[in-house]
Amino acid sequence: MKLFLSGFSAFEYWTALRLGAQPRFKPARAVTLEQCAHTNRDVLAFAQRPDMSQLSWPIDVLIPQTANNLKTSLVIPHRCPVQLPKGAFHSAGRNLYVSSPELCFLQLARDVPLHDLALIGFELCGMYALDLRNDCALVPCSPATTKTKLRKFLESSHGATGIKQALRAARLVLDNSRSPMESKVALLLSANSAIGGFGLPAPELNTELVMPVRTCSPKAANATTSVLRASQTRACDLLWREHDVAIEYDSSAHHEGKENIDRDARRRNQLVSNGLAILTITKQQARDFFAMESVASDARELLGRRARPRSRDARVRQWKLHRTLFGTSESPALRVRARRQPLPHLENASKKAPSADS
Repeated sequence: MKLFLSGFSAFEYWTALRLGAQPRFKPARAVTLEQCAHTNRDVLAFAQRPDMSQLSWPIDVLIPQTANNLKTSLVIPHRCPVQLPKGAFHSAGRNLYVSSPELCFLQLARDVPLHDLALIGFELCGMYALDLRNDCALVPCSPATTKTKLRKFLESSHGATGIKQALRAARLVLDNSRSPMESKVALLLSANSAIGGFGLPAPELNTELVMPVRTCSPKAANATTSVLRASQTRACDLLWREHDVAIEYDSSAHHEGKENIDRDARRRNQLVSNGLAILTITKQQARDFFAMESVASDARELLGRRARPRSRDARVRQWKLHRTLFGTSESPALRVRARRQPLPHLENASKKAPSADS
């Protein structure tokens, strides 16, 4: 019997893996959904595995098109009506298979709103993960996938449920975000006006630039004379490389302390001295619609983009998207998990579960 984790359960598994709570695993070879676990009895057989302790329940599982998709207290089965692309599953060993990050994103598209799905995509393609079991603590880690891989997978998944929503959300996703707030700022600024964004060109996130380092020459008659000594790499939070424009997001969680403040000031000064126009956004500004509107206007001017006349409806959509993104500090994944419970141990689950064949 094989268990195929799907949707939010797969997302939880990938999050635990990125946080170091799960061992690394590789893409599975061609697998079929025949003889897959989908009843309470089936799932309980896997419940005592250490790697299953990170999941909330009911568990999302994938089943063949012909299987019974009756939801139970432990299982939410999802039928798979199409042939999935290569690399759709990763093997966790001992007959446990996990939907790939790309397939997980597609599966979540069936139930998650567009902006929340985009933020989940930012996290999967970003350099952070939120520890859902520890007050959503922000943990730096490697990306689970990239925007290119995500779109390539979706484009080969013709006819899958939720594919249109997934493709729309994937277009909004950017690689290499370092925090949820950074993701929200990038999403609001670069999303098109039809969904409430400010419509700026998509920036690069946390891209490193090689900057020359100049120091005063002791032999120079003029003390202000500088000499090129070496080069350093400096990262920009949001960068429009072709226009030499960048936006820096100052977060108290990542920039507090005198050393960090001094380091960020030196970094920003070096970027400016090398010809970049820098705009700064604080957490308080990000949560203020009118402040973000002003930042978007300034960035548009620096990028040489002519401001298009906005209808009243367009501004209302921008206000609504801003309120949706910044009106709560909860992550989309946390809102889903809040409706679930920790996976019970086998002996406890047996007492709560319906009949073994349910």
